Amino acid sequence: KCICSYDEENRLLSKEVAKWDNVSKKWIPRNRYSYTYEDDGFTVELSRWDLRKKEYQPIAKTAYQDEFGNYIVMTQYKWDKEKDTFSPIGDPFLMCPNNVFYAETIKP
Repeated sequence: KCICSYDEENRLLSKEVAKWDNVSKKWIPRNRYSYTYEDDGFTVELSRWDLRKKEYQPIAKTAYQDEFGNYIVMTQYKWDKEKDTFSPIGDPFLMCPNNVFYAETIKP
């Protein structure tokens, strides 16, 4: 099942996914997606339920930021347990919202 919450602007704030456990006859949390919004974009954070600790543990997040009014910069992060924070994965990715991408054709 999914449980969603929204803010006063009807934007998605969180989506929790649970799985039915036939043994305990209970819904067991699985994943949670948390959304935060800023003037220039938004961030989606993924957390996974830890059965031992009985709490969500951060896994990854993706930030989407508006650049130059025509492009979106997507940056991905993974949870770094040693640093107890998110660390970027690779380079940011530039996207065109109108789905027009320019690339050079490489011939073999």
